[in-house]
Amino acid sequence: MPNLWLTYCWDDNTTGDVQYVAQVLERLDITVHLDRWDLAAGQRLWGQIGESICSADICDSWAIYATQNSFNSEACKEELYYALERALTSRGSAFPLIGIFPSPVPSSVIPPAIRTRLYVSLTDPDWSERIRAAASGERISTGRPDIEPYELTIHPIDPSAHGPRAGLERKQFGIEMRPRAGVWCPFLVAFPANEQGYVVPELRRGPRGRVPDGCVMHGGQPQVSVDGSLCGLTAMDEATPTQSFYLLCANMPTKIRFGVNAGPPQYDVDLR
Repeated sequence: MPNLWLTYCWDDNTTGDVQYVAQVLERLDITVHLDRWDLAAGQRLWGQIGESICSADICDSWAIYATQNSFNSEACKEELYYALERALTSRGSAFPLIGIFPSPVPSSVIPPAIRTRLYVSLTDPDWSERIRAAASGERISTGRPDIEPYELTIHPIDPSAHGPRAGLERKQFGIEMRPRAGVWCPFLVAFPANEQGYVVPELRRGPRGRVPDGCVMHGGQPQVSVDGSLCGLTAMDEATPTQSFYLLCANMPTKIRFGVNAGPPQYDVDLR
């Protein structure tokens, strides 16, 4: 089992937050050393800390519960000194140094040595596995998310921010669609035909990430499918990784289909 020395400011553990982190890590078969658990009372504090951090039998890695409190604490700075100066000198540059961040901390107060080492945020779902892998000297084996081949972003619209000429007075949302790679041409977006009066759709094209105030486009008039189930808007212009189409809506449709008109790829997304 790997051994991890965890440095923290006592003020950050008044309600057991640091001990909770230690508890989670120990359930992953990491032996966590905290000063309140491992230092003998009545003996010189810094000598024990230095020996513990530098001992291969006690400490395989070092971490700091990284808060403004700990970075401003003289005691934590002293332990950081031992970890950097003594441990790195005696154990080598590969000795793991880990910053555990429960919340954002201004970069100006983070010591440079921690900035260049492993950052772990407790807001990340895989934080404990990342620490376990670092403490064990392993590559992080957490799964990578499955990225869709398209980007779909819903932009709230504030008509007053665009001005009266933008023609967005009745619009509340802009649904942005673009491929991450390749080209969609001709373009199609469709939604349930019985929602046309509720959605009040309008199709525009513009740079990714920004609802356009206006555009010149070939097509864009709503048409109902032969079977009457979908209302579609089409355009002969291209959707590309840098040029998006925006479905402007008075109200959100329950689902949409978008992509290449009359051919693949097409994607169905439930918006409820």
